[in-house]
Order: sequence, then C-alpha cells, then structure tokens
Amino acid sequence: MKTTLHALTLGLLLSSGSASAAVYSLGHADFGIGYDGGFELHHHIHDGATVNGSAIVGDAEFAPGGLTVVLPFITENRPAGAQYDFLGVSAGIPVWTLPEIENVNKPFYGLGSEELDPFDFTGSLTLELVSVVSAPAGGHFSLWQDNGGAPIVRFATSDGVSGSDSFLITPGGHEHYNWSFTKAGIYELQFKVSGTHNIDGFGEDTQTFTFQVVPEPSKAIFAGVGLGFVFFRRRRPAKN
Repeated sequence: MKTTLHALTLGLLLSSGSASAAVYSLGHADFGIGYDGGFELHHHIHDGATVNGSAIVGDAEFAPGGLTVVLPFITENRPAGAQYDFLGVSAGIPVWTLPEIENVNKPFYGLGSEELDPFDFTGSLTLELVSVVSAPAGGHFSLWQDNGGAPIVRFATSDGVSGSDSFLITPGGHEHYNWSFTKAGIYELQFKVSGTHNIDGFGEDTQTFTFQVVPEPSKAIFAGVGLGFVFFRRRRPAKN
C-alpha cells in the first residue's frame, strides 16, 4: 500500500509540478546548517532518500530554492488538549506532519549542523523563523517535539511570527522535530541562522524553503512547475 500511495503522490506532483526544480518525497534528509567562510542553509539529502522518484546515491546538498519538501496526503488528527492549540486548528481536525519519529511512508526530515565543528564557534547558533512568504489561506506551520504530551514548541505561526519564533542550536548537532501544516498547498518559509565564528566573527544566512502539502488526490490542485535538469552538489565532509 505504501508504494502505491507514494507513487500516486509523486505522480501528481511531477505531472503538475511543484514550486522548485526537484521533489524530495521519501527517506532521510535534513534542514542543513553549514559554514564555508559564512553560514549556509541548505537541504542535506542522505544516501537512499528519494528525489524526483529516484534514490540519491551518497549524500548530497540542494540549495533551499532548488528542492521542495513534500508532505504526503497521509494525515493525523490534532490531539485534544489546550497544549496543542499552537497548531492552529481545533482538536480532531486533520494536520499534515513530517514526524520526529521515522515513518517509512513520509520524508524523515531532521535539522542538522553536523558539518560544523563546535570548537569553531563561540556559544550556540540561533535559528529563527523570519517570515511566512506564502501559504494557503488559513494555513499554519509549526515546528515542535511531543515530549510525552507536553509539547516543546520552537515555531508556530498560529499566533503570528515574532521574536519568540527562535531557538538555540549547538554546532555539530542533529535533532528531529515534527514539521506540521494545517492546509494543503505550497508554503514558502523564510529562516535565518546566526552565530559567532571564532575567527570570522558574527555571521548569518537567511533563506526561503518550500514545502508542498499534498491533498487527497481527488482534491489535488497544484501550481505548475516542470522538472527540468536538477543540479546538486556532493556534501562536503565535516571538519576534523
């Protein structure tokens, strides 16, 4: 069943297009934080993850604007309890989520800074949600961990975007979160990473990432973009 669902979802996306040249639809990848004389936000795709219907061989990096992260049309209902109000919908309403615990039917999308040597930086890095560039009407995004039913919320757009939509990241680390969305459609989310390099001083990078939330096939209406040629670069090894 999972193969059929994935094939149908990917077929809908590739035939009618998504917001950028490549579609990441299964396997392990990360919202990546790198540094090469300055901070770099990117998609870090791990070996075997599915991009444009084919498995990537070896790790690779895609620029934020060169890849769309797909949330398939397998949804869960919002749990009861006021602690989940940050999601922006009432209890029992469907929510699309890339989960913090791996589900083989969905992309396993983490947040990684493994390319960074923690000894190269003074203290932690700050990751911020800067703005929602575009989203479906009434659609909300949140980044959170369940924490045994006491959610740790990092970002939530249901109350707007403000300075509270930020948190600290340890260089060289790796975490998984729930990436939740409340409406089908395309979301363009702008993020910023900042921190202090021991030699180069303070730096930052701001980039826009695209997520496509897939409705049930009978309701699927997509913005059109062709596939074309996909450029990516192999991942640089982490510093020793």
